[in-house]
Amino acid sequence: MKQAILGAMAVFAAVAWGVAQAEAPAVGSVVAVRQAGFGMMYGAWQNMRAGVAAKADPNNFVLAAQGIAAFGHQIPGLFPPGSGVGRTGFESIYKERTEFEKAAAMLAAAGEAVAKAGRAGDAAAFAASVKMLTESCAGCHTKKFADNWFK
Repeated sequence: MKQAILGAMAVFAAVAWGVAQAEAPAVGSVVAVRQAGFGMMYGAWQNMRAGVAAKADPNNFVLAAQGIAAFGHQIPGLFPPGSGVGRTGFESIYKERTEFEKAAAMLAAAGEAVAKAGRAGDAAAFAASVKMLTESCAGCHTKKFADNWFK
């Protein structure tokens, strides 16, 4: 199961990168990619939290963390003007673009920290970096860029 999620994250990161690099992707495509990506990222994050609780080998989460980092770097490109219809985007993403881009960069950095801790096999650093990842996710979800899943 974990291998399937990790593999999906790697494939998704490549697809997201390709969509984000396109000059004028169709809004429906961008929305579908970002929704799929956020869903996979959420699943990977849940597995990481479970891994911390179970004291699992942090190396098992490196690929998922790299996928989250790659996705974090692509998030701003997945919210082009005109793609914020209904629940697929929020006005504040477009009105406060700089803050939104900083939040995405923080997510990417947190994913990179989890991957680094995993490669090192450092359980304490892994737990701390998963906490940092959780806080970076909450940065958008408790603000105005996304629904609040952290109630």
